[in-house]
Amino acid sequence: MIGAKSAYSSTIYLAPNLILKLYDHCVKREWDEAIAIEKRIYALTAAAQVYDRHAANAVGDKALTEASGFLETKRYTRKPYLPINEEEFVQLTAVLRRFPEFVYRKKRGAD
Repeated sequence: MIGAKSAYSSTIYLAPNLILKLYDHCVKREWDEAIAIEKRIYALTAAAQVYDRHAANAVGDKALTEASGFLETKRYTRKPYLPINEEEFVQLTAVLRRFPEFVYRKKRGAD
């Protein structure tokens, strides 16, 4: 809305179709639609408190991506980053169930 041509968003690894839709709305200056998507992104990250603890590094991004089912990842990370543990991952997966637009669903017949 203020003229930026691009941005970095780790959310692209979580829900690429949704982020491409957000970009398309921005290009078309469809601000109400773009803002609605942004609000869902903020609501997800606010609900995912586990993610917030790891948001300063790739650990949170990798965990959200794995929980969404879009990409297969490894939760292992090297020091100084601590990997997300299984309990945190289960919590994150439960949060994602409340945000179905961020959950990747394979098309039928896709491997």
